[in-house]
Amino acid sequence: MSLQWPPDEPRWVDVRSMLENGGARFGGGRDFVVCDRPPSRTLAVVGHPRESLVTQGIGAAAERFEVLAQEDNVDFVCELFPDRTAEALEVYALVEEPVRPPRRGPAVRLLAGTDPLDHLPAALEREMIWARAQFRVFSVFDRGRPVSFAYAHRSTRTYADTSIDTVEEYRRRGHARAACLYLFADVRERGLWPTWGAYASNEASRALATQLGFQPAGRIYGFRAPATS
Repeated sequence: MSLQWPPDEPRWVDVRSMLENGGARFGGGRDFVVCDRPPSRTLAVVGHPRESLVTQGIGAAAERFEVLAQEDNVDFVCELFPDRTAEALEVYALVEEPVRPPRRGPAVRLLAGTDPLDHLPAALEREMIWARAQFRVFSVFDRGRPVSFAYAHRSTRTYADTSIDTVEEYRRRGHARAACLYLFADVRERGLWPTWGAYASNEASRALATQLGFQPAGRIYGFRAPATS
């Protein structure tokens, strides 16, 4: 049976991806909480579910999880998480076929299980160990070491959401763009359209999305985990 709610639209990619790919759902109808299979670091609140359902969702999430809300329930979610501040998360989508990867440019290929990752910052190393076990990660290499990464960390029947990261000293060299173009070609071969999400404060990510041909397609809200001392 196909999923009727929420609609398969860019701003619902996170929620639908979790629902379509075995995430834990608490509640029914249009008022529920959903998170990824454990260990989940994303919790989405849809509609106005009972607080007990939110508590169940929190119990299924890993530490320092991100909370997502929609424009119609962001005030409600603010009350549920008074220690967090809502920030707009702009959602973008490609509306035309992406530019094909150039024949000349940074060396890009799929990240292999044997590629070294111990040169990366600890948090990025953990993410890439996790990501390459589940997704096709396109990476830019420098002297045999991957330094920039792009992969589709969420997907629905129509869309695939982009996740990118580049080692700090390699930024502003076109590496992220190069990895993304290979990813987008792969996504289109699977019949999906790329989407892109960026917090309003992340001007660099929003600018790159525009350069790559993305156009605004909606807005959701994110509540990031409180900073630890």
